[in-house]
Order: sequence, then structure tokens, then C-alpha cells
Amino acid sequence: MIEKLGKPGISLDGFKAFLDDMKVKVDEEQVVKSYMKMDVNQDGHLSVQEFSGGMLTIAFELIPHSILQSLGLTTALIVPAVVGGLIILGLLFAFILVAMAAFTSPGAAGTFIQSILAAGMTILTKSGAEGDDLDTLRPRVTEQIYEVLDLPKHMRPKKGKE
Repeated sequence: MIEKLGKPGISLDGFKAFLDDMKVKVDEEQVVKSYMKMDVNQDGHLSVQEFSGGMLTIAFELIPHSILQSLGLTTALIVPAVVGGLIILGLLFAFILVAMAAFTSPGAAGTFIQSILAAGMTILTKSGAEGDDLDTLRPRVTEQIYEVLDLPKHMRPKKGKE
């Protein structure tokens, strides 16, 4: 069609318009890079052969880049998230190692860490059980104790006589 119109090919502006018509949202720099990659002879126009050969560039570079960019999954956002996750996992692993060492070896540091862990668990337990009162907890705890002791139901005290 381009040859029939007597035009030398698609200009950069025409290429941008083509991408806009296809609803491919890509930043200006990426469009220019792709255009330059497709314009093999660097004459400033894409011939039919250059354009059809460059469709792979559009299909495998521009469109995926556009999708990732619209989802907010750019390299600039992914790398810090992965590094942050690895740092958190490393800290968690170090904490577990220190906690395990505290449980296995006696000493002032071990006792301090055990106390901090116990206090933290107490706080977490109390904050998680705010809605429960003693009357609702007692039967549940008692039932769990009976289950752990594997006490048959007929040997358990009747409700209210615990």
C-alpha cells in the first residue's frame, strides 16, 4: 500500500500514530529505539520490508513493555521490591538463628532474648484475643486439654462441673 501511494515509507511520526491506533502506550524513548532498530538502512523511513520485519520488535518488545509498564512492573520497581524481600528474609533468618541459639545455650544474652520473645508473644496473644473473655475461653481451653490428653468423652466432666 505504501508503494502504491508513492511514499518512501513510514516516518517516525507515522510509526507513533500507528502505535497509538493500536492502543500501545509506550514512552517516547522506547518508540524511538524500536523505530531505529526497525529502520535497517537508517534513511528515516520504514519500507514495507523493514516494517514487516520489525513486527517482531513490536510484538515481542513494545507490546510486552507497554503491558508491564501499565501494570507498574518496571525494572525500577521490581528490583527494589526483590532486594527488599531478600533483606527481610535475611533478617528473619538471622532472627530465627539468634532465637534458636538463645534457647539452646544458657547465658545473659540468651535469657534476655527469651524474655523479649516471651513478652512479644504475650502482647501478640493479648491483642489477638481482645474479643474473648474468660467465660468463652475456659470451655475452649478445657476441651483442647481433653483432646490433647485423649480423654474419652464419657470420662470428661459434664458441662458446668469443670
